[in-house]
Amino acid sequence: MKRRTLALGLLTELAGCSILPERPPLKLYTLLANLNTQDCRAPKRRLSSVRINSPMIASPYDSTRCYVLTKDNRIYNTDINRFSSNPGNLIGDGLREVIQDCGPWNVVLSPNSISTPAYQLTVFVSKFFINAVKKPFAAVVEMEVSVVASVSGKLVFHETYSQTQNTPTDDMPGAVSAFDVCLENIFKTLTNDLNKQATRTVSYTHLRAHETEADL
Repeated sequence: MKRRTLALGLLTELAGCSILPERPPLKLYTLLANLNTQDCRAPKRRLSSVRINSPMIASPYDSTRCYVLTKDNRIYNTDINRFSSNPGNLIGDGLREVIQDCGPWNVVLSPNSISTPAYQLTVFVSKFFINAVKKPFAAVVEMEVSVVASVSGKLVFHETYSQTQNTPTDDMPGAVSAFDVCLENIFKTLTNDLNKQATRTVSYTHLRAHETEADL
């Protein structure tokens, strides 16, 4: 009984002093916090809708940790410095904002929408890490984007986009800044590609309509 009392007393004393290691608080960072869509040229909208599903991310990048490729060709993850949410959620929020302001569809739906869209846009992020093999460090982002017609299931668009951007500083704020530039560049190229395809589709439809009228 005396030994138990002594042990409990010792633990109580240790808990109240600084000899026990304390875990530093998490430092949380977000992506695309300063996303600007005011400079894009919004096209003439198609009277149709698209649902942008939550992006999928390849393992191990599907985590709030940031992954870093080092000289020994091993990938390490950050512990204290983390994203405020899974990068897929942050990327999805930014992409929906860009497509809403700059894309070809009149209506952009969120993943949990109960409405049936005309099209569904899916994203698979295959690379999302910091390359620290040599300086300057660089953010590496690669994503595959597909658009499918909901009714027919036909694949109407499919492209892979890759971006690499040097980090301004060799720390987490620098990594976030470089990731943002990569994502913004991909979003810009993607919306341009979607708008061009939509224009070509409309022109082809009009051409076929005129041909039909001529035949009649």
